[in-house]
Amino acid sequence: MTYPPNPRDFGIRGMCAALNMTEAEFYQARRSGELAPPDSVRTREPRWSVMALGAEAKKRVPAGVNRVLYCLEALQRAERAEGWMDGGGAR
Repeated sequence: MTYPPNPRDFGIRGMCAALNMTEAEFYQARRSGELAPPDSVRTREPRWSVMALGAEAKKRVPAGVNRVLYCLEALQRAERAEGWMDGGGAR
């Protein structure tokens, strides 16, 4: 499913942070089909919606970790990487 572009969609930097990947690991995962393709495009850059980020994070929850908390932390990592959070407050 493709979502309309949203200024809060995540780019590569946000997805790497959310999924605890380096850019090289990220590109390898995209090439191998391990990651879902971007579901929106803004300014010709691939972007992933919050829903797509959550789906990818759910696939990578380590054993014994609370899925909800892991996904929330992934979202916070992505927001910090995109520059939307500074410390404890959202921008």
